[in-house]
Amino acid sequence: METTVIIGVYNNIDYVVETIDSVKLQSYADWHCIIIDNDSPDNSYDLIKEVVDGDSRFSYFKKKNEGPSACRNFGISKIVDSPKYIHFLDGDDLLDVNFLQIMCSYLENNLDVGLVGCQFNSIDVKSNFLQKEFRSRIAKNWLGLPKSLKSTEYNTPFISFFSATGMGPFAVFRADVFMKTTGYEFDFWSHEDADIFCQMALLAKIHYIPYHLYNKRIHSHNLTSSSMKNYVQFREKWDVYFSSEIVLNNKIEEAVKYYYCIHAPIRDLKVALITFKILLKNGRDDGQIKWMSELLKSCVNNLIFRRNYKEIIKRRRLAV
Repeated sequence: METTVIIGVYNNIDYVVETIDSVKLQSYADWHCIIIDNDSPDNSYDLIKEVVDGDSRFSYFKKKNEGPSACRNFGISKIVDSPKYIHFLDGDDLLDVNFLQIMCSYLENNLDVGLVGCQFNSIDVKSNFLQKEFRSRIAKNWLGLPKSLKSTEYNTPFISFFSATGMGPFAVFRADVFMKTTGYEFDFWSHEDADIFCQMALLAKIHYIPYHLYNKRIHSHNLTSSSMKNYVQFREKWDVYFSSEIVLNNKIEEAVKYYYCIHAPIRDLKVALITFKILLKNGRDDGQIKWMSELLKSCVNNLIFRRNYKEIIKRRRLAV
């Protein structure tokens, strides 16, 4: 099979049949689907078995719940053929009927691209369309300032993912590039996507196409249950991440400088201004005032004095 779809499931009994059907209905037929149930207490696994048992296009497994990263890595370990492409589908989301056809064809026609992403729609619990969404990808303009990439700007640089923008489940990976990564980081929920996109961006080009081909369900619980929602660990890894290839290491250090000297302080300034507007509207709030002051202090320290950047560079030199 040219493409493997890996579906991760946790407590998706109300949605998983429709998710499976969205794979069955693909206009692109050359796929195999691996379904991993993370020990759902709602009997999702029994329903999955009932729906796909006997269909050679599907294989299904049950494992203990260790979060989405472990689920996806487990799915990779269950691939028996050597697919050209891999897609990770959340067990409550839906694919447009042409998702695989368009995404895989794009990779087929752009051999230097290792990962292609698309735009997405939000849907409600009953699969009703809510609105078209736009996955923002922040890069830097010719002045070195943050800019949001337009939908016509397909190429997405490493710096976007290092800044934790642009990532998401609406992507198809070139399998031989993905296999050069270390897989999804177990401890990075909910920043495992940012990490794998960073890994991929150091190995090949990443493009985003402007079509809305993925339907993201909005509801009160997530694909998998995990308490490891830790952005700090993502930053700790990539702030000191070192490549023996000079070109790649220069790219990482450029991203470090941009993030800590430009991206993060400007973000802090924007949030401080939003907080100020809330204060003007709602009146004095000592907690909000303290928060705004901390943001402004952080902005000045990093935009002008570059304190975090200097500390990170010192840590990078010690880590080598």
